[in-house]
Amino acid sequence: MCSLRDVSCGLVVAALISFFSAASAAPLKCENVSCDCDRLTEQAIVSGCKQRETTLINQCKESSGSKVGFCAAHGPKATRTSLTINTHSFSSISSESATFNEALTAAQWTLEDYVKSAQYIDDAQPKIAKVFARKLSNALTHFHELQMRRYLDAVEDSARAGRNQLEDDLDEALERQEALDSLIADTAATGQLHQFLLAKALADNQERIAHLYSLRGEHAEAANAFEYSAQLSIASYAAVLDLNLGLARSEIKLALGRFNAAAGEFDLAGNPRRATSAVAARDREQSVAIQRMAAAQ
Repeated sequence: MCSLRDVSCGLVVAALISFFSAASAAPLKCENVSCDCDRLTEQAIVSGCKQRETTLINQCKESSGSKVGFCAAHGPKATRTSLTINTHSFSSISSESATFNEALTAAQWTLEDYVKSAQYIDDAQPKIAKVFARKLSNALTHFHELQMRRYLDAVEDSARAGRNQLEDDLDEALERQEALDSLIADTAATGQLHQFLLAKALADNQERIAHLYSLRGEHAEAANAFEYSAQLSIASYAAVLDLNLGLARSEIKLALGRFNAAAGEFDLAGNPRRATSAVAARDREQSVAIQRMAAAQ
């Protein structure tokens, strides 16, 4: 397998990723900001969803589309989720082309190389770990974006083709989850930051699994996956709280967003009790985090 530490391969990977990500920084069209709140049913969750949607629209207008947060609990067609994807940056390239397939392979190499390289981050390098954590998340998001583009092309061919592509992508994500679980178990004696980075990769990939379940209309499975992803982020945040507050803050923010997403999916699955429970878990963890981070400063 190609490694990013190999100069010639690294240049190819960088060029392909740059090509497919070039338009990702374009300002957002504020009229496209939606949390799809009307698909939800539990009144308290709908109300919170609409309040957050209004806040996001105002953020978008005030920043001319350059700074927009994410929805809280949301419906399946929300445009600002914690794993919002950008399919427009490569909309002119067919997912059946050699260029697209090379980019998808390069994105997978990049992601796997970041996971392997995490072992070189020791506990004396929290600032480097913070940058590395962001790059690891970006690599997974970019890989997911390319997969989603391939899925959208399949849906245009036929509903069956779309379902088959989703099944293949979910199988890949579940296999990656098993590999990360095994890697974490095999590296239990390594440094705290290494363990954090692997746990973060596990949490981010679990969120991707949740989105894939949601696209399949399996909202109960999606809700459970979002909730598990939130719990993994809580564990990641706790692991680095005494090493780097910046890392801890970013993880607790992700955890709260994933509890929100779980609440929305439980609502869509017709389980208001679990939806309310996810919101309560979010509020509880937020309160605990505020106290713990204040004590750590």
